[in-house]
Amino acid sequence: MVAAGFTDQDFALALGVTPVAVRDFIGPFPEEERPWARDLLEGVEFEKLDGNALNYERIAALQPDVILYYSYLQDNEYDRLTQIAPTVVEAEGPYSWQEQTLVTGRALGLQDRAEELVAEVQARFDEALAEHPEFAGKVAAVQFGEPEFFLLPPTEPIFGLFEALGFQALEIVDSISREQVELFDQGDVLVVIGGAQEDFADDSLWQGLNAVREGRVVYFGGFGTVASGALGFASPLSLPYVLDIAVPALAAALDGDPATLPEGTS
Repeated sequence: MVAAGFTDQDFALALGVTPVAVRDFIGPFPEEERPWARDLLEGVEFEKLDGNALNYERIAALQPDVILYYSYLQDNEYDRLTQIAPTVVEAEGPYSWQEQTLVTGRALGLQDRAEELVAEVQARFDEALAEHPEFAGKVAAVQFGEPEFFLLPPTEPIFGLFEALGFQALEIVDSISREQVELFDQGDVLVVIGGAQEDFADDSLWQGLNAVREGRVVYFGGFGTVASGALGFASPLSLPYVLDIAVPALAAALDGDPATLPEGTS
């Protein structure tokens, strides 16, 4: 099996299947060191596929029985991959980590284990929400990228973590100009993915936000940090890991006390 998508390897590993090749993760995060999969990666050497362009000849030479590609696949790419082996891609429209786990399980002949895995991870979310009922119904404005501002829509897999904890998405979803930065104050908590607190230290507009002054901002750090990497993978392996980081920080952001600042995310 070849994990040709950027995060498919996590879903296969979570089901006990080791790919013969994986896609090189684009960006600064060192995916081969990800702590949530350390035990499963120990002593394993993958064929590394180019993160920028698929090498169809190399994939064919590996003679995979199935190809996983839960990423942004173009029609021409799909056509070429299916000539090599059955190729599993995401359905049209938004998808969740639960769906990707179940689809991957069916493709690998491990449907029962996939269902068990979804239930196990969901139980972790349910436990966190039971411990923090204050999360339910709160609005999380999730800002993606720095210095560019972009509000993540609820259809993004990354937002699935916050949604599973009872948060709602901000209705305004789009690129945000600096002149519109006050829109971030429309949420109960502001989550920053791809930027650290120090990145905004000299930004007067950002520092003028009520969320910043009141300690209601959770920073997951730049894209090279473990916290942002775990969110980016959004897998049954990484989500329990990121829960341990995010839940205390979100609780601190929503406790009404500016003195208890969210810490430890980046």
